[in-house]
Amino acid sequence: MDRTPSERKTPPSRLRPRRGTSLFALSHGSHGLGLYAARAIAPGERLFGPDDFVDAAERASFVDLPLERFLALRGEERRTFLRFAYSVGPALVRGTFRHEAARHPSNFINHSCEPNAGYDGGPADDIVAYRAIPPGGEIAMDYGTCSFGFDHDFACRCGAASCRGRVRGEDWRALARQGAALLGFMAPFAAMLPPVSGGDRRPAWRAASSR
Repeated sequence: MDRTPSERKTPPSRLRPRRGTSLFALSHGSHGLGLYAARAIAPGERLFGPDDFVDAAERASFVDLPLERFLALRGEERRTFLRFAYSVGPALVRGTFRHEAARHPSNFINHSCEPNAGYDGGPADDIVAYRAIPPGGEIAMDYGTCSFGFDHDFACRCGAASCRGRVRGEDWRALARQGAALLGFMAPFAAMLPPVSGGDRRPAWRAASSR
């Protein structure tokens, strides 16, 4: 995971495909490094799982910190770990202190408040395309669907009409009420939230993508 995506498409000549895959490419946009489609991606197509790694060395570089210990991190140590951090339990955060070890494409997907990819809501927690993504289109997901109890430190500039400005550890509550798919371990917590009465509970971008 990284930051906020550039909303524009990147010319194919600038795309750098990730080794071992023809589906993704990395490119630098106005908000830094991002993940782009190297070919057309269909709605519902599986992109990757929640814990995919290139090899055992990359997996070993990621560690799980108790939420309390993670929140106690300060300065550069906190910024380093937070860059690729995501929740794997209600009080457990996975990340790495070694940026150079992060190599799987899933680590470079940026945030958007109106994402074109995210969890499918199934037991495997697969990440799928929510709508068609053309070649050169940036792939983005909502970090609020995988951040439980901790805030990200960047200001969101995704440009979406529904932009929240910040990604906070409590965003999952509003997203769950809107019917967004979250990481599986969040399901029992989401089930305890009061339902939204009336109308379509899905976020506007998700409702539109399924029509």
